[in-house]
Amino acid sequence: MKIRVVLLPDNKLETSSKKHSSLIVEKYPSFFRLDTSHIPHTTLTSLEFSDELFDKITILIKNLAIEKDKITVEANQIKTDGRGFIGIYFKGDSEIKMLQKKVIALLEPYSKEPLIAREPHITLTRLKSEDEVSQAIQSISDFPKGTFSFDYLAICEDGENGTCKSIIAKFPFR
Repeated sequence: MKIRVVLLPDNKLETSSKKHSSLIVEKYPSFFRLDTSHIPHTTLTSLEFSDELFDKITILIKNLAIEKDKITVEANQIKTDGRGFIGIYFKGDSEIKMLQKKVIALLEPYSKEPLIAREPHITLTRLKSEDEVSQAIQSISDFPKGTFSFDYLAICEDGENGTCKSIIAKFPFR
């Protein structure tokens, strides 16, 4: 089984992410847009493991969520990782990074591959042409910067291009 352990954004950030993803996709050929089958999220890690471990992993994630308050961040930049992906990045993401380290430490023993930590962000889309990324980012300069929260720790079905296809389980922070 292949999953992602993710943070789910509050309604304000989810709505804004979907809107700006759509604005980009309407103008530039892309691999996906955020919608009901490409759910806005911040990946803490993705892993592949034996199906019989699913219940154990779910309990570990649930226990992490009930120990933690929701995470508040400031969305302050839209940028690319250099591979055609365009995402929202955060100022003050140290709390996300600490949780990411905990998740990786807890789940790595069950993973078929070493787990990787990436810079926390919400991917809006991935353009088919990297040459258009700068133009696409400039086209969404009206993105509302500000404070947002992540209210849930979740397990989702892993999709292509780092997407979250569906939510398998979600747990509110305390």
